[in-house]
Amino acid sequence: GSGAAATVASVPPPSSAAPKAIAGGGDGKRIVIRATADSFVAILTSDHQTLFSQLMHAGDSYEVPSGANLVLETGNAGALEITVGSRKAPSLGQSGAVRRDIPLDADKLLKGIQ
Repeated sequence: GSGAAATVASVPPPSSAAPKAIAGGGDGKRIVIRATADSFVAILTSDHQTLFSQLMHAGDSYEVPSGANLVLETGNAGALEITVGSRKAPSLGQSGAVRRDIPLDADKLLKGIQ
């Protein structure tokens, strides 16, 4: 018999890096990008660092980190469905449309990006 009972150390909960007081209330404004067809998607920070960059396929989804000034680039705007919390944002454009510098801002997305 081994008899070595591993004692589980109590792990403190991970401290959330984002401050709780987000302007405009971060709750219920989680942005999720979902592809309904193949679409190249890139998410860039305000200083043009690439956070996410890949060809998304139908059914793929990406949850946008909250609280950062991020912008979206896509090679097929019509293939992306964006939800903010439980609300669906207006389409970003026609199928096959290339869009750049779309602000991933909950309020702007819900109003519709022209």
